[in-house]
Amino acid sequence: MKRLLRIGASTFVLSIVPIISWFLLGLTLDGNLVNIFSLTYPVQFVFSLFICVFASGANIKQAKEGNKNAVLSGMTLGAVVGGVFYALLLIFNKQYIQFLNMDVGIYKHFAIYSFTSQYVHFLFSMTLEKMYFEDKDKIAYRHSLIFNIMEFVVLIGSSLIVKNDFVIIGTTITCITIYALVLFFKQFHKFKLDFNILTNFKYESTDIVAYLLLIGTYFFGYSNAFEGGAEYVAAINFVALITDAQWDCCNAMSTVAKIDIANGKYNYKQTMKNCVKYTLIIMSTSIIAFFALFKLYNVDLKIGLICLLVEVVDFIYNPITYGFEPYVQLEYSAVKNTTISIISYLVRFLISSFVPIALCTVLGQFVSSLIGLVCLLFIRFKVYRVKDGNLVKKVQKNANNN
Repeated sequence: MKRLLRIGASTFVLSIVPIISWFLLGLTLDGNLVNIFSLTYPVQFVFSLFICVFASGANIKQAKEGNKNAVLSGMTLGAVVGGVFYALLLIFNKQYIQFLNMDVGIYKHFAIYSFTSQYVHFLFSMTLEKMYFEDKDKIAYRHSLIFNIMEFVVLIGSSLIVKNDFVIIGTTITCITIYALVLFFKQFHKFKLDFNILTNFKYESTDIVAYLLLIGTYFFGYSNAFEGGAEYVAAINFVALITDAQWDCCNAMSTVAKIDIANGKYNYKQTMKNCVKYTLIIMSTSIIAFFALFKLYNVDLKIGLICLLVEVVDFIYNPITYGFEPYVQLEYSAVKNTTISIISYLVRFLISSFVPIALCTVLGQFVSSLIGLVCLLFIRFKVYRVKDGNLVKKVQKNANNN
């Protein structure tokens, strides 16, 4: 539980500071800037996808296969691939904003800041992932705290002193880039670049599929949803803001489970117990934040509560989604687990993109999560029983499940 809380705290700090920053920028500069979070939300899933392939997958590969070149090769290739994607965002930022049905004049400069910050955070996150797998949780948390406090202080401090977008953006990006790059390159030593990352995909195939479909879900889904009008934009954006850091923290449960599985230390009963406790903590923070802030940001209570209810229901599924699914992926069948992910997230994408209602993304999330939960519960009770806290197959099969 201590490791889960440390990794969760590190992830929470990394996620919550940008969210608070958008809230405060909306108050100090322009109320519209709070919507930047939703505008650039689809991009977050692209970088999350890259973390799966080039960081998590690479670390699991090194732990399970003993490939000492896997992690640094992943970080190197990830920096290059992520850099190319970031460059494309800068080139086509105007077209991106227009597709999301938002005003280029209002959002252009800080959209560029958000894209840049997300790429820098991606490099920083790859470094933290390496530390987690090296049992350096405390060091990772300390760096996460320093990095995010620095970004927050510089960004909000400069916005209070000057009102020039270029000065605010330039100062903040310079500071976080220097910190992230110094820490990133300190991880390197002599190694042989390994371009074979196919195994990385195998270890993280479920999450990769999920992020691919989530990119489309929010890119096309938000374009669809935002046609509903300003009150829906405000409510959807607000609930996303107060729950996004918590959802990022949920990845800590998956990370701990993967580390335990890779090192042969996974205990199902203890994992579920820790996940339940952890979920109650993060779920309660979202509920408190909603009722504390919705009036301040003029959120329609009815629309906001509908969005929040779906998030809360989804949180309740967490122990199975984040505590058991990694076991299915790594120890039972990556193919079957990925198939479940494809079906559930494809349904989410289709509902979000094509159902002509303003809450299309909310409906898509609810249906998708329910499908995934039912499938995982079927595997859990059909295939396994619990013995001394560990999962044991009810029927031994000779076939190779992978």
